[in-house]
Amino acid sequence: MTPDSRHLNAGEYVERYAGMFDGPIDREMYFDQDGSFQTVDLDRVLILDGTWSVHEVLGASNLNIEFTASGIHREEAWRDQGDIMTMFVNALPDGTASMFSRSSEGAGTFTQPMPTRGFQARDRFNNLKRTIADVLDS
Repeated sequence: MTPDSRHLNAGEYVERYAGMFDGPIDREMYFDQDGSFQTVDLDRVLILDGTWSVHEVLGASNLNIEFTASGIHREEAWRDQGDIMTMFVNALPDGTASMFSRSSEGAGTFTQPMPTRGFQARDRFNNLKRTIADVLDS
């Protein structure tokens, strides 16, 4: 955490993420106001589908994302068993954020721009979700 940053409280997490998307870099993550969560990888045939919520533990708020990843690789569809990612966000005065995330895949830190309203890649997400389901069901 830098001296001019501060950790978000529960209400600020909701204000920052509900109805917003983070991207595009190589993927778009969308945090729907109803608590659903979708991500589409813009380079690969890969989506994450799940839920997001804010939790407070020992006086500190964090963002939890429960998701299932699925995709198509070399014409083979796959779906994992699911995972949980926990993110701790420190907001900077310019609206960007310094983030720490952890999941079963590991942990990392990164910088995030201010999320933008809407889900620009919704059609791509829905098309990939249908395609993956069709291949898995065949």
